[in-house]
Order: sequence, then structure tokens, then C-alpha cells
Amino acid sequence: MTSHVLVLFLCQRRSDWSHRWSMASSLVETFVDTHTQEGTSYHASGWTHIGITAAEDKDIDVFKLTLTAWAA
Repeated sequence: MTSHVLVLFLCQRRSDWSHRWSMASSLVETFVDTHTQEGTSYHASGWTHIGITAAEDKDIDVFKLTLTAWAA
């Protein structure tokens, strides 16, 4: 279910971005607090783990999805 919601979000985001900026976006980035989540839905949806960032004194995993390689 979560991966389905991510696909719906990405389809809408792609459309909204193109409408607003008159150009296609090529990357989406998100953050996952691995103290409470594992990022399983992002992995299942084809997102790539690209590293860890520090936010609010916690290590947060960063995931990206390259939209040019993503087929809706």
C-alpha cells in the first residue's frame, strides 16, 4: 500500500512541478529517521539510499529517486 501511495505522489508531483516551473524535474529526495523506520517502502519503490545526514542531533538516512529512470 505504501509503495502505491508513493507512486501516486510521484505522478502528481511530476505533473505539478512541470506545470509550475515549465520543465521536468529529474530527482526527488527524502529523509528517513532510521531510529523509528527502516525505509522498506522506499527500497520497494526503487529509491536509492545515498547516505546519512545529521538532523536534530540524529543520524537520518537519505534516499533519492532519479525520475528520468523511473517509469510511471
